[in-house]
Amino acid sequence: MLSPTATSIHSFELNTSTLAIGETQLRAADVGLRFGGLQALDGVDLNVRQGDIHAVIGPNGAGKTSLLNCISGFYRPRAGSLEFRNRGRAHDLVHLSVPNIARLGVARSFQNLELFKHMTVLDNLMLGRHSHMRHELLSSLVWLGPARRQEARQRALVEEVIDFLRLQPARHRQVGSLAYGLQKRVELGRALCMQPALLLLDEPLAGMNAEEKDWMVRHILDLNEVARLTVLIIEHDMSVIMDISHRITVLNFGRVIADGNAAGVSAAPAVIDAYLGVVDS
Repeated sequence: MLSPTATSIHSFELNTSTLAIGETQLRAADVGLRFGGLQALDGVDLNVRQGDIHAVIGPNGAGKTSLLNCISGFYRPRAGSLEFRNRGRAHDLVHLSVPNIARLGVARSFQNLELFKHMTVLDNLMLGRHSHMRHELLSSLVWLGPARRQEARQRALVEEVIDFLRLQPARHRQVGSLAYGLQKRVELGRALCMQPALLLLDEPLAGMNAEEKDWMVRHILDLNEVARLTVLIIEHDMSVIMDISHRITVLNFGRVIADGNAAGVSAAPAVIDAYLGVVDS
């Protein structure tokens, strides 16, 4: 079974956060989101600290993915605030576009794979560097020196991610031809190529077998422990969540019903009734 090594991510600067460990990196306050008559999020408060693995759990339809979509800019909350701290200042995410939020250092993977399956692994990963490209359109079109040098710099970081995720054998293969577990690995790699300060993972273990799950969990831990990358994760595998999370927030019908460490959350009657009791039955 593959297992990551801590030294494999020492050689490139992955985590772009400028905060000290334990400082608040993301604060959601009274966030509300409605789709017609459906209240997807209702007064959600969330406090994510730099260097934590922070899990958001709850039954299907609890609002977990909606919350990640608000943070990453795919949805715009109808109420409340989302403050992301990085690069020496606080940023209001509510009115920013998806590309601008990504440039601030927020990257994500998706519950359903959002890869370009006709493109190679390498090309998909290079797309993760798009927001870091700064050369002018003319130099890009004629492939002048500045564009060529910048491409080389971006490619160097992508190569580091390929090495870290053990994707060398698949680098020139079309993503659509890969096994599902490898495709999930590519999607994680594309997010890492953005050099995030905050990594949002939406059910990264869904559909994986036991060996693939073990591989993914080890790499998430490596990213957190070595690169000190903050991870906000949605996942239904409670054995994993209880084992790796520093803090857990539980949603039910769009509301926070518990927030704390694994021991406290797992013992909360509201959580047992709404979620954990159903899983254990």
